[in-house]
Formats: sequence, C-alpha cells, structure tokens
Amino acid sequence: MDRPTRAYPPMFETHPYLVRDYSDRRSAIGKVPLPGDPSFSEPLARKRIIGQKAKREDKQGQQWYEDLHLDWRPGSVRSWVQKFGEYLDKESLTKQYNPKGHILKEAQSLREIGDGSKGFVGYIYVDGNNMGKYIQKIRTPEEYMQFSEHISQATEYAVYRALAQHLNPRYLKDLNDPETEGRQNIYIHPFEILFIGGDDVLLIVPADKALEIAQTIGTEFEKQLLAFDPKRYADDQLPDPDKPVHRYLKSSVNPPARQCKLSTSLGVLITADATPIYYAEKLTEQLLKSAKDRAKRLKTDGYLGGTVDFQVMKSVTMISSDITSFREQGLTKKGHPTLKLYAAPYTLCELGGLLETVKAFKQSEFPRSQLYQIRSLLEQGKRLAMLNYRYFRVRLKLGQQTLLKEHFEEAWCEAKTNQGNLAPWIFVPPEPDSSKDSCYETIWRELVDLYPFVKELDPKAQSEAAPAAQEGA
Repeated sequence: MDRPTRAYPPMFETHPYLVRDYSDRRSAIGKVPLPGDPSFSEPLARKRIIGQKAKREDKQGQQWYEDLHLDWRPGSVRSWVQKFGEYLDKESLTKQYNPKGHILKEAQSLREIGDGSKGFVGYIYVDGNNMGKYIQKIRTPEEYMQFSEHISQATEYAVYRALAQHLNPRYLKDLNDPETEGRQNIYIHPFEILFIGGDDVLLIVPADKALEIAQTIGTEFEKQLLAFDPKRYADDQLPDPDKPVHRYLKSSVNPPARQCKLSTSLGVLITADATPIYYAEKLTEQLLKSAKDRAKRLKTDGYLGGTVDFQVMKSVTMISSDITSFREQGLTKKGHPTLKLYAAPYTLCELGGLLETVKAFKQSEFPRSQLYQIRSLLEQGKRLAMLNYRYFRVRLKLGQQTLLKEHFEEAWCEAKTNQGNLAPWIFVPPEPDSSKDSCYETIWRELVDLYPFVKELDPKAQSEAAPAAQEGA
C-alpha cells in the first residue's frame, strides 16, 4: 500500500483576525450595539431579532439588524405572552389579571422577573405522567389526533390559568442594570414561557409565586382533561385506604374526588436571578426526574395524580454535584432510626398543605431565629429536635400555639400508635418487600427555605388573628 505510515491532523487556514461570536461557537460577523456589545454570528443575529420581535421591542432597538445588511428577513412572530393575552380575553380574566389597565411590556431579563421577589426567580419544568402507557392503547389515527389536541390544549390552559390566578403586572423600578436601560418605571408581565410543547413546559416566574403556580398547573391539567372527556380520562379507582398516600392530613386541602388517568410531575428550582440558566435548567431537570420517580412509586398504591419536587438554592455553590447525592450525603443521617432532613418530593395535595403551613408559621409570628436554630438541631437527633420545638412552641401565646397545632402538628406529625404527635418529625413506615427500616423525615428545612418567599399576611388577616392571640396573653 502507498499509504504513509504516519497520519497528521488536518490543518485549516484561518484568518488572523478571526473573532468568535457571543456563544463562542461560530465566527462573528460584527459587534452589535446592544447591552454588553456582543459579537454575533448570523445564526445568533437571527435568534436575537426573532426574540426581539416576539417580545415586541421598539423598532429603534432592532435597528442593529438592519445595519448588518443580511439577506434573511424575519417575519411576524406570535409570542407566548400574546397567546396569554388572548386567553385572558377569551376567559374574561383581563380585569382580574390587570385590574388597573396598565400598558404592559414583556420581561426582557431574569433581573426584571425577580425584581419583585427579592432578586429570586423560580424555574418550573413540567412533564406528563402515564403518557406512554395510555398511547399504547390508542388504535386509530383519529383518536390519536384528538388525544394530542386534548393534551396540548390542557397544558396551555393549565399554564395560562395558573399565571392569571397567581400573578399580576409588576412595576419595574430602576434596576441599575445595562440590560434594562431605558425600561424604568414601566409595568411588565412578570414571567417568561420558554416553551410549551405537548405535555412539556418550561417557564420562569417570580420566586414568591413559583410553588403556587406549579400546584395550579398540575391540578388544572387534570381538571381540563376530565372536562374534555370524563369517560376517556377518568379513573374510578381510588388509592388504597390501607396505604396512605398523602402525608398532609388536614381536610382543608383535599385531593380530588376522582382521579385522572393522566397527570403531571413538576420540578421547581428557586434560585437567584444571577444563576446561569444552563445550570438552573440542569438542576430543574433533576428535580423533575425525582418527582416522576415518586409518582411511579405512588402508582403502585393506586395514586395517579401529580407530584412536585423543589429546591431553594440560595447560592450557586450550594449544590456541587446533583440533587440526589446532595440529599443522600448531606441531608440523610444513617442510624437507628434513620433521619431524613427533608420531605420532598410532594404530591399536589401535600404541596398545598406545605404552603398553608408556612403561612400559619408566619401568622403565629414564630421567631425566625428559632426556626433556624431548630433546623440546625435536626441532625443532632430526633429527641433533641422534638424537645426544642416544644420548648419554643409553648412560649408562644395561646392563639399562636393553636395555629401551629392545627396546621403543623396535627396536619403532618401525628403519631401512629397514640394520640400524640412527633413534631417536627413524620414517621415513614418501611415499604413492602423492602429491606429498608422505617425512618423519620421532616418538612422543617423546606418550611424554613420557603419562609422568605411567602407573602406576609394582609392587615385584615393580622387583625383577625390578633384577638385570639390576646386571649392567650
């Protein structure tokens, strides 16, 4: 053979002044007069101008694309916010969402979304449950087309409904940020829908409303499918009464009377608006996977509803590996008994109960310093944490103690063998056919993490709670 014995790598001649684009992937065609003076390749320029058109930015801000003299011309684009506005008009919810009729603009950055929630945003990743098994039973193209339309419509409806129910336009102050230059003193839609496709959703919302929006998306998705065709999507089977599914026992947050065969799992990450998006998306996907794992386990007990896993990340360096490893290595204390210093993932019913519990703690005026102190004592043993909780609780006024007893102790921490409670612990029996022993878990860490993101009670609610507190003085 004439083939040489040594092969050399190919050498390509490059321009001595080659510049990479903003994503560091392609050759740039020029700098653009936008915040940060980014260098754009043609594909990046196309993406940016489409985004600006979708967000209905001023034509003056789009002049940079004309100055590049590219042949490709962008067409008209309908944004998710425009579709959301059409939904509000159709459902007569425009006045509820925007009662003062402000002229609204779309959010341009994470800083704008997180401005009203202490600089934190919530990533919500949604995916459907039991879809594959259901699709296998479809036999005709017409039925498959109808199913696809139902799923798509139910998903969009659930997202729009949740946003309309829990959000209102937010006033944008001076953020002192180059990306928001010229956008001070305006009202914006405080969310960003990255995509809605079939049963998949990814959106960014203010942190103080993230879990409420997530819970509503899950419940409205099931309600909408049942409204489309109850015979097709309803399941008459109820969870096994001998195998409790929901750990939240208070009747104010009841599970639905009948189950939908299809549901959703959701991953929610609450993090600072400066967290890199690629990193936040990666963690949100892990939370979604964790929620789906619990949904699969609960399915064996007859529960077909939705599940949610969430994590509050105060700093980028808080989680160095992945969510599962972080919890197993940092939040699980092996021993007799084993202590889990977290309770996630939650069912939709449990998530509603958790939010009610956080509000009860705020209304009871439980000192925040003591909340943090009990959290630090959790890993030192079950009895020490119970003793400290009871010590701090009895120091509250009678009306405040009643709130905690009703919304926390009786709702989450009932003992299995007597009339007492194990606050702040929840007893978890061993799973059938499992070598694992029973353990104890607690919602306390999640409660403390969510505390800053739950809105303070309004003056009327506080005044109503005042007489009860005075009675116990």
